[in-house]
Amino acid sequence: MQKISVLLPTNNDDTYYYFVSKDIQVSLGTFVKVPFRNKIMLGVVWYDGDDKVDPKKIRKVIEILPIEGLNRKLIDFLNFFHRYNIVAIGKILRLVLPQDYLLQLPKKNLKRFQTTNDIRSKDTHLDLTSDQKKSASSIVKSIKEDKFSRFLIDGVTGSGKTEIYFEAINEVLKQGKQSLVLLPEIALTNVLVSRIEDRFGSIPAIWHSSMKASERSNVWKEIANGNAKLVVGARSALFLPFKDLGLIVVDEEHDASYKQTEKVIYNARDMAISRASFEKITVILASATPSLETLLNAKEGKYTRLRIKERVGPAILPEVSTIDMRQENIDKGRWISPTLQRRIIQTLKNGEQVLLFLNRRGYAPLTLCRKCGHRIDCKKCDSFLVHHKKMNTLLCHQCGFSDSYKDFCNSCKAKNSFIPYGPGIERINEEVKDIFPEANVALLSSDNVKESNVILEQVDKGSIDIIIGTQIISKGHHFPNLTLVGVLDADLGFLSSDLRASERTFQLLHQVSGRSGREEKLGSAMIQTYFHDHPVIKSLCKNDRKGFTEVELKIRKRSLLPPYGRLASIIVSSKDEGKVQEFCKKLKSLIPSSKNIRVLGPAPSPIMRIRNRVRYRFLIKAAKNSDIQRFIKEWIGKTKIPNSMRVIIDVDPYDFL
Repeated sequence: MQKISVLLPTNNDDTYYYFVSKDIQVSLGTFVKVPFRNKIMLGVVWYDGDDKVDPKKIRKVIEILPIEGLNRKLIDFLNFFHRYNIVAIGKILRLVLPQDYLLQLPKKNLKRFQTTNDIRSKDTHLDLTSDQKKSASSIVKSIKEDKFSRFLIDGVTGSGKTEIYFEAINEVLKQGKQSLVLLPEIALTNVLVSRIEDRFGSIPAIWHSSMKASERSNVWKEIANGNAKLVVGARSALFLPFKDLGLIVVDEEHDASYKQTEKVIYNARDMAISRASFEKITVILASATPSLETLLNAKEGKYTRLRIKERVGPAILPEVSTIDMRQENIDKGRWISPTLQRRIIQTLKNGEQVLLFLNRRGYAPLTLCRKCGHRIDCKKCDSFLVHHKKMNTLLCHQCGFSDSYKDFCNSCKAKNSFIPYGPGIERINEEVKDIFPEANVALLSSDNVKESNVILEQVDKGSIDIIIGTQIISKGHHFPNLTLVGVLDADLGFLSSDLRASERTFQLLHQVSGRSGREEKLGSAMIQTYFHDHPVIKSLCKNDRKGFTEVELKIRKRSLLPPYGRLASIIVSSKDEGKVQEFCKKLKSLIPSSKNIRVLGPAPSPIMRIRNRVRYRFLIKAAKNSDIQRFIKEWIGKTKIPNSMRVIIDVDPYDFL
């Protein structure tokens, strides 16, 4: 027998020794089925761990799986991911190993996945603009050189960024290699898949969390054996075991949805760049509103920046204007200003479509009892329940707790006393139908993703007059007859204390405004705001992205905030607040001394209780060149974390709640 070290998808960094016959050849990355405690698990042959193991306690491998193992490039990437994000390597392995659909499913379910086998390179005679051709040529040249290269396609909305990276995919297909396109939202998948089918004549492999286990099994297997040549997926697709990866594309690279904030915490955009470096391949970031981190990297020459300043064809950028809500005589309980109503009426008369944007799901974010003032809140979190009228449900957007809506106050026992406070898109829907009874109206948000394909087809055919949507509608969609965008509460993003609040608001409003006027007809966007002179609003109206980013970068540089400095967050939580405070006090006493690193806190999180756990935070602020990971490991490693306590490390945090 020979002894091998096996990494299992557990919550720690340990590997475990097993015996296997000397006649069987195993190597780093081989998949094995092994006994672990009282169950059978799928693991991977890994680097040797602690050799101080009693041979009598070492058990035998049950089976060597006859599937493609993990290659060295992916293993090196996983080790980097582990060090950078300070996540147990066993937890990361869970993202790679499809435990439920490779180990548990009967083998008869592991059918061959066929759809991507038909995808071939396809030289077309698309009428690309000179900027598109130049950009595509630059990327294709890099792919042919077979080296690690980083590109930013920085193009205005409607400038044809997708067609540029399609040319790059085409070159990779010619080489017989695989491509991965990452998207921030599952809802964008079908739009891109349709465009890929038009361009290449077949659909790609698709990967996201809403797929059935059997579908994921088939896709995983075909990616591992190299048959799936083009994959479109959400951030978890980054951990798929590609046999011969040749290109990674991160579309809408600025989107905050690329940041995973639970379980294994990471930024998929940044990790995509890291994986490309280990694979020694080209990575493309694409956006009409690149993040400040990406813009600074391009400015410093780390990325090749490809500028696309004009829209494709006759379309021009929409005219953006504001509606000063301080000057509007708007009825109580109404949210659409008279000025915007008049523009909507005119647009509908012209036979054109309208998009009304409000980044708030449900009917009302807060429900009050008019008699006693009681506010309906979550039983598990320090947050209010959002009324979703269509489902007759009260829903917590923090933990997912839900309850049926009953117009009965548990506090004062009054009936029919609840009043909604503030609007969600369902409430706007009621208002629109009341003002424009003849119009065909559709709602789009993450609450009805499954219906989105049908709705989008109706919009494209022109059978929908007014679309009401959240941020899900702000990117990736092309509606030829949409000429008016109305932003109903532009100030919502300014209320956050997040350091990226202004940046996110600018990106979101710029993107949603860009849905207008994408064909021959002129488009416009009207922004309802109480902060008419806010720098973000003024920059949007002037289409002055450069001015906005320069000011925002100066503010960040002055305070040594990202991208000029580094942040990390330590969240300590327990069901007992006293124990949290006591443990945080102990942690504070153990903070290592450092010239370039400061630790702020602990302080209660803005939303202090989530899922019945009380949360306190430390914020670590460091110089850009500091080894913040080493500092954290040294600090947290000084004490044993009690079983009742949970300590979450978030390197490069996006969420400060």
